[in-house]
Amino acid sequence: MGFGRWLSRLKGNKGESSSSDQPTVGGSSASADTGRGTEEVKFKGPNGNPSASVPEAKTHAEPLPEAQKIWEEAYNLVKNDESLKSIVDEYEAAILSELQSLTADHDGHRTGATNTNSNTSLIGELANLDPESRQNLMTRLMNKDGDRPDRFKTISQISTVLESTKTIISSALAVYPPASIAWAGVCLVLTPVFNHAEGLKENEDGFTYIISRLPWYIYLIDLLRSEAWKTGEEYQKFKIPIRKEIVNLYRLIIEYQMLTFRSYRHRSRNFAANAMGLADWKDRLQDIQSAEQQVEELVHHDHMTQVLVNLVEANKQSKSLQDFVESKDRLSEQNRLIQEFKPNPNQHDYQAYGAYYNHIVTPLEGTNNGVRNHPRFKRWESGEDRLLLLVGNPGTGKSVFTKSLLKDPSRSDSITVCSFFFKDKSGQQNNANVALCKILYELFLAQGDLVAGVQEMVKRLDKDDIRWNLDTLCDVFERATQRAARDSIIVLLDALDEADPEQRTKLLVRLRQFSSPSVKFLLTTRPIQPVLDIFQQQKEFILNLNDDLKCNESLCDDITKVANSRLETFGRDKKIDRENIKAELCDQLERHIRDNRTYLFVGLLFDYLDKQRMQRLPSKWVEIFKSLPTTVFDTYRALLDNIRKEDRADVRTMLQIVLAAQRPLTVREMNIALSISTIDVIHSTEDMELLPVENFKAWILETCHFFLVTYDNRIHFIHQTVRDYLLPKPQEDKRPEWLAADFSEESCHQALMKSCIKYISAPFVQAPLTTVNSLEQFFNAPLYTQLECQQWFCDLTQPRAASTIIVNGESAGVTRIEDSLRPSEETVMDTHEFYEYAFTQWFVHLDFIRKHEKKEWPEMLDDIQKQYVSMSFDLAEFVFCCSSLPSKKEVEVFRTMPSMGSGDRDLALSCLTQGLVTRYHRTSLFSELCYATDLAKEVIGRTDSNDQRLGRRLVDISRAYVQQYMARSGDYAQLALESAVRAIEVTSPDHVDRSRALKARSNALGARFFNEKDDDDINQAISDMESALNPTLYSLDKQDKSLFLHDYAIYYGYRYLHSRRDADRDLAIEAAQKAVDGISFRNPRRSNALHTLGVWLGVRARDTKKKEHIDQAIEVDREALKSTPPTGADRAFVLRQLASHLQLRSELEGSKDDLQEALGFACQAIHIIPDYHHLYSPCLDLHEAIRQLAERENLQHGDCDAVYIRI
Repeated sequence: MGFGRWLSRLKGNKGESSSSDQPTVGGSSASADTGRGTEEVKFKGPNGNPSASVPEAKTHAEPLPEAQKIWEEAYNLVKNDESLKSIVDEYEAAILSELQSLTADHDGHRTGATNTNSNTSLIGELANLDPESRQNLMTRLMNKDGDRPDRFKTISQISTVLESTKTIISSALAVYPPASIAWAGVCLVLTPVFNHAEGLKENEDGFTYIISRLPWYIYLIDLLRSEAWKTGEEYQKFKIPIRKEIVNLYRLIIEYQMLTFRSYRHRSRNFAANAMGLADWKDRLQDIQSAEQQVEELVHHDHMTQVLVNLVEANKQSKSLQDFVESKDRLSEQNRLIQEFKPNPNQHDYQAYGAYYNHIVTPLEGTNNGVRNHPRFKRWESGEDRLLLLVGNPGTGKSVFTKSLLKDPSRSDSITVCSFFFKDKSGQQNNANVALCKILYELFLAQGDLVAGVQEMVKRLDKDDIRWNLDTLCDVFERATQRAARDSIIVLLDALDEADPEQRTKLLVRLRQFSSPSVKFLLTTRPIQPVLDIFQQQKEFILNLNDDLKCNESLCDDITKVANSRLETFGRDKKIDRENIKAELCDQLERHIRDNRTYLFVGLLFDYLDKQRMQRLPSKWVEIFKSLPTTVFDTYRALLDNIRKEDRADVRTMLQIVLAAQRPLTVREMNIALSISTIDVIHSTEDMELLPVENFKAWILETCHFFLVTYDNRIHFIHQTVRDYLLPKPQEDKRPEWLAADFSEESCHQALMKSCIKYISAPFVQAPLTTVNSLEQFFNAPLYTQLECQQWFCDLTQPRAASTIIVNGESAGVTRIEDSLRPSEETVMDTHEFYEYAFTQWFVHLDFIRKHEKKEWPEMLDDIQKQYVSMSFDLAEFVFCCSSLPSKKEVEVFRTMPSMGSGDRDLALSCLTQGLVTRYHRTSLFSELCYATDLAKEVIGRTDSNDQRLGRRLVDISRAYVQQYMARSGDYAQLALESAVRAIEVTSPDHVDRSRALKARSNALGARFFNEKDDDDINQAISDMESALNPTLYSLDKQDKSLFLHDYAIYYGYRYLHSRRDADRDLAIEAAQKAVDGISFRNPRRSNALHTLGVWLGVRARDTKKKEHIDQAIEVDREALKSTPPTGADRAFVLRQLASHLQLRSELEGSKDDLQEALGFACQAIHIIPDYHHLYSPCLDLHEAIRQLAERENLQHGDCDAVYIRI
């Protein structure tokens, strides 16, 4: 039976099926072959073939009372355990709610469904169900996890195994209906256990074991029906002990299922690990296995009976289910490894890439036949050749053809197509390592079984190395594809000429050497020599559209079709109705494109024609067509000549800026860069006369849409030929005079550098007027003050800046940014978006100019100072080093420069180290964190042992090591600890850095405790923090004290979770409250302190169940929410916690309003957190748990169903 039919049954639908397919989950037995004294149930194994039969006891009424008594006795032992009362109540409610719904669905008329009443036990209710109703109930219980797409994925994984085991279970339940309580427990938690990749492994292992043994458990009742019990002596000696052991075993099974149900329903409570102080999962499983052993020892006395055969065969047939369920961990690990290859948003801009891809047009029907029918393409298509390099001039439709291959509807579903479209200077879309990451990610998603071939290899690699090392990615690809079927993978790489030259060479050398029957590569490129040279010895793999006669003829025909289609549209738009005029225009168009048949040229011609005014006489169009340009460059020239004279200077500058930009500028950035370049003196923002963004975008479209295009609100050249046209070879220069004069790559960098420096020098662009306004002050400031300063700059460049810019001011030692200095939201968005680019890239452009002019840095900086007298090197250096805005790439250029304002290079590098660590928290780029530690080690190596700054530098590198440890584990905790210990040793006891060094050691120990749970670590961490908070020879700054108290609260909380001493929990709350009280309302870190306070208040509320405690936790959560930025992981953390606490109050007080509000906050958390973030899955789990509770109360779900569809 296929998955579709199985799923329809699982969902309770009736469809056509043969008798051999029945029964379904929880249903009746199949038809039986009668044997001597028994009935045998025939059923199929996992592969659908007949399997060994299991002898089944006759289905008469005699065993039913005894079976029910045994299950009732076992169930009551659990139910009467006071420590389990709340769990039993919730468990029964979950089953009874579905049972009552089942009854309601039968309109109150009992057709096998039970009418629940208080006089019948739960086991009795289940036993009274007929087979069909039992099946429907089990289906309902399995579906309680909701209709999430990931649930269906789980069902598809286990359907094959359940198909082979459900018959024996159903048959057993037909004989012993009271055992339905055990199968109900399985169905109730089966889907949650499978869906939660982060569940407790010990619990899941035990649950897997119980599922695999369930048929054996059910048939144990047969032991009590043995022919061996013929005398009272035999009964007393064997049957009573066996019965007692069976009851005990059933009790343990029911209890385990109940605890599993409760733990997965309340995952946010970590109930599975520490519920009510009960023994851990391993101990419980061991108890079950010990009980089994007791039964088996007694069973040997019954070795002559047929019962043993039943039990052995039942155990064999359920083994396949155990094997599959145990593979869940392997599948989870494979899924985790697949995510390792997904480029993160800081490595690959998905929106920009998608916009570029969508901009590639779909080919007209009937085109591209020249390539498709070419013998070389046919050899590649058939698999005779494994690689094809498609070479063609610009505008010959290579990208269009590649896209058509990607979307080929005739391709078999068994073939996986992976692709990457390179784009020069478009973020990292020109990087080969990003291309390979995307290709591997797509491949593993489509063929997940290939992950197993590289699993051990990838485990040994550094996570960051996987994404950034091209050789490593090539090795992974080669290893993975060794296991793939022949011709099952196609890799398309478009526009290799636009890839980074160094990476491109490495990639092509590897591809040329690659040989696997499973993979075929199709590459496209312009005819550039570096690419052609690599394939010099393998020319049989090259199909050159320019040189091949048949391809060329077919391409000409295709382009003619496109040209005629465009002409037809043009004629309608311009109201050209006369057929003779249309025919003449068609002839003229054909003559013009005869010697330059490219899609690009045709597109440019019609761009030029579309800009022409309507003609009074249709015949005038013939004259216009006769004078059309004849080449791409001529067309560019004609289009440029049509630009109004008053716009030409701006267009020229804008083209220079696009050409020199280190990354595509946003429309806002270009608006500022262009405006500021045209002004001699700037007094205020009003002097720039910035256009509204949409108006500026419309101006770009109107003046030079034939050169520029916007993807994801960033400005790009429309085609690579634009760059070629703007920077031509001397003999190909067709630029108009107004553009050609002094237009070179160097002048382009000069233009953009000029915009950057003029922006930096503008009076409205300054550093915050705070006590931190120099490198020295930043370096010596408390960490909170450093973070505030960095946050100010980040806020300034983000749209949300106005709502979060810091205003602080309790003491003279605390950063202050006054209200009068805060720009409005509109001002921030209009004038400060260029802030980051200007301060981080001005010297990158200067470096290009320096190298071109072959000058040394001192001379260049001196020239800049003379040319731009108002520029402050102090400000430029301060913002660059203390803002956390620059990336590793810009820092590397900065390190080649001589010292600027401060004159202290190592001081600047120390400040940059802090910035790179902070930047890591925003980008998750581990390479930047590693670079920060490398910088710090370099500076420490040059610092004299008597230098007072050595201690602080050791503290800072210890902080970076802790971050590395939290991301990668390994030896980083030990490095952090060693650095902190050394910082303590070299720091004077009367200096504030002594407390900071103690805090650093505390942080290193706390991080290690988080993973290793060593009591000595957490105790020393708390002791160090106490010493840091209580110095005797100096006073702590308020910022330092607040930071220390925050960490103090965390470590007391850690110890409480480990030891469960209420005093630790209360001290954690007290310290967290003091930390919150000491932090300004405008400090961006205040939300972290509030969140920590909320965590421990919530823990206390769960412990005490007191209304005032949960009310206090919710109040703090709401305050944290107010001070948290509206997007990002921090807000998702707070939303998730608030939703969890509201859920708890709803459970304690029965408040539907709290439950409804909790559902809304949980939904918001899912919308905010990116799906690649580690918090995403817990947010999803919490929302699902709350949604189930809301369903029972008939509350609205909100809009989160759309999120599940997206997943």
